[in-house]
Amino acid sequence: MIRMAILAAAHETTSNATANVASLQRALHGGQTTVRVTRPGDYALNDTVYLDDDTRVVFAPGVALKKAA
Repeated sequence: MIRMAILAAAHETTSNATANVASLQRALHGGQTTVRVTRPGDYALNDTVYLDDDTRVVFAPGVALKKAA
């Protein structure tokens, strides 16, 4: 199964960092999947994201994750 994660750009607000974590975690939930982040950009995350068993995350060229305060 392939799922897409929709993330908000890092230059936006800290609430986007929380939304990014929630979106990515939702896409990763359940395992046995490949999650793709296809839109280039810098994305803020302000919490840990957990991967279930047999899960892959594929980032397109130009995608960067940044730790938000």
